[in-house]
Amino acid sequence: MWLYEKGEDISHQSFRFSSFTQIVRAAMKESERISKLFADQWSGEPWLGVSWEKTLREITAKEASSRPFPGFNSIWEIVIHLLGMRQAVLRRLEGEPIETPDDNYFHAITDRSEAAWQQLITQMEQTTRRLQELLLREKSAALSRQSVQPPFTRYELLMGLLQHDAYHLGQIRLLHRLARFRM
Repeated sequence: MWLYEKGEDISHQSFRFSSFTQIVRAAMKESERISKLFADQWSGEPWLGVSWEKTLREITAKEASSRPFPGFNSIWEIVIHLLGMRQAVLRRLEGEPIETPDDNYFHAITDRSEAAWQQLITQMEQTTRRLQELLLREKSAALSRQSVQPPFTRYELLMGLLQHDAYHLGQIRLLHRLARFRM
């Protein structure tokens, strides 16, 4: 007998899977699926075709700190913003009610060295690991609970972060092309 999450017997239903991967995904809890999305987006093969790790490791500190046009944020500043947002979501998921600052985590670059750029990439990777660890401890039912940041649920914070990351990943790839074109 197959039991659905609510205890409903679904063994009479037919399931069609075209691959082993589909079978594994069907058996995963929602929190595990979201953890896999973060892992894939960082260093796997996400649906959007590019990963964070590959993208950021291709960019030099000089490229990351350049501004293709006046008034545009640099790649580096966008990654600082992303890191701030990820850390804020983690803190909210851990129960700390915090407000987004007026600067929305966009901060000036204080050290433009290659070492500082690599450290920022490492911090991004660490937040990915922390999100995955949190999700693997999370019960799927807990995802629908209200977060400490109403009106959003824990699920909405996590999915919003994935979407936010994907948006900025595309933006960074475009800015990187512009930076290489202009150098």
